Amino acid sequence: MKKNRWLRVLITVVVVTIGISAIGWFTWNIGQLFLDLVSKSPIEDQEQLKVTTSEILILPQFDFWTCQIGVFEEQKNAQNMIESMLAKGWKAEIIQEDPFVVAVGLFDSKEKAGFQSQSMKDKGIDSWIRRENFPELHYKVNGKSVEIVSTILKLSNALLRGTDKDKINEELAGDMDFLFTGGCPTEVQSLNDNLYSILIKEYEVDDSRYNQDLLKLLLEYKSITTKFLPKGEIN
Repeated sequence: MKKNRWLRVLITVVVVTIGISAIGWFTWNIGQLFLDLVSKSPIEDQEQLKVTTSEILILPQFDFWTCQIGVFEEQKNAQNMIESMLAKGWKAEIIQEDPFVVAVGLFDSKEKAGFQSQSMKDKGIDSWIRRENFPELHYKVNGKSVEIVSTILKLSNALLRGTDKDKINEELAGDMDFLFTGGCPTEVQSLNDNLYSILIKEYEVDDSRYNQDLLKLLLEYKSITTKFLPKGEIN
């Protein structure tokens, strides 16, 4: 009898241990599921940026065109090209690594990119129009700076999709100070600064500086939005 009693106790301990382990595993993995970024997936007819009731921020996909001016195996050569272009009055950026691709400007149509390409050609600068696509992204937004971070990402996405900056300024109205005078997390400060600079800068009609500034904004936007995604998710 005593032996059977000890056997029952041993079985009970084993069962309880297994149960606790299972609960721990389930809690950990479910917790990770809700903490992790929601992976991108296509949503049909998605036209507007929105934060859903489940706090999922949807950043629509967009196509853009740029003027590629060089491809280099070494970064120092790409940097030399950027400095050379700056001396000629053009802001170039490295838009891809391995190899290093240098380009000028971001446009929401091939025709607009063509105008800049021709303008550069007239000044003795060869370029090739290059089309790119940035996919739709979904984020689960958390933290005390949810409103500011979400707004910065949405406004950046809107500009990159071709929304007129004057229209965005009108919609912001008195919220400009709230957005750009503190409370922005360090991780998105550079994107915030670039966005603010574009929104307050006065550009002339068909000013190529605007499109050059947009390309810089794209690189900051890409850096932030891909930081939390699995490597290779965005090409």
